[in-house]
Amino acid sequence: FQRAVFTNLTRDHLDFHHTVEAYFEVKASLFTKLPAAASALVNLDDPYGRQIADRTSAKVIGYGLGAEALIRADQVETTMKNTEFNLICPQGQVPIRLNLIGRFNVYNALAAAAVGLSLGLTPETVRRGLDQLAGVPGRFELIPSTGPYTVVIDYAHTPDSLSNLLTTARQLVQNRLITVFGCGGNRDQGKRPLMGGIAAELSDYTIITNDNPRREDPELIAAQIKEGFLTSKPAGAYEVLLERNAAIRKAVLMAKAGDMVVIAGKGHETYQDFGTYRVHFDDRESARAALKEKEEA
Repeated sequence: FQRAVFTNLTRDHLDFHHTVEAYFEVKASLFTKLPAAASALVNLDDPYGRQIADRTSAKVIGYGLGAEALIRADQVETTMKNTEFNLICPQGQVPIRLNLIGRFNVYNALAAAAVGLSLGLTPETVRRGLDQLAGVPGRFELIPSTGPYTVVIDYAHTPDSLSNLLTTARQLVQNRLITVFGCGGNRDQGKRPLMGGIAAELSDYTIITNDNPRREDPELIAAQIKEGFLTSKPAGAYEVLLERNAAIRKAVLMAKAGDMVVIAGKGHETYQDFGTYRVHFDDRESARAALKEKEEA
């Protein structure tokens, strides 16, 4: 490879790697094997990114929000429609408007910009490319509504991604933040109370529901998520409603003016996995049906 990008590293896939350190070593191997003539494009705002920068023999091109990054963003502003920032690089600076929502998408845009600039693209060419980027299905996807409330679908299924999602939602919501989420079965059990704690701290109301339970007992998964609510101070109110369609319906129907409903965990997926069988399920379809019922009532 002549280019490799390190975005970040957070808790995930521990059912396979067992520890974050082991997971990091696997990712780091890509960068330690790069030739000196290659380029490593590294998020310097991530502590593991700094380790990558120290360990690779390749030319390091750092990106991030910090002043030490060669390619960085400042004046970041997020609205319910887009995210704007100034892209600053050795070739100059250009204003960027992303059709994506949230600070975490700024990092993704910086990574893409870093690759393009390292390949000789001009900042203006990078700007035009990012400007044409459409929203990503299942990633902070807004479900159209005629009411004075907002419904968002997102794939967030790890502690870090749920924290990023709900932090962004918290910054944008005018009234209550209502969260619907669960955790997948036969996967890392240690993240469940962590995600429960994140939802407890950032949401006004949470409905714990099924994700893809696979071969695990859904009640057990929910109980492990609930541990995060029991240990978080303060904690928002919550309930358990395992049937996911019913959970989404309840969240949407309870939304009032200025509320935001965030449905997390499955995003673009169109199935639900119960281990021995799968059924068709799409969070977006459930949300649209609930909105139709609410707005026709």
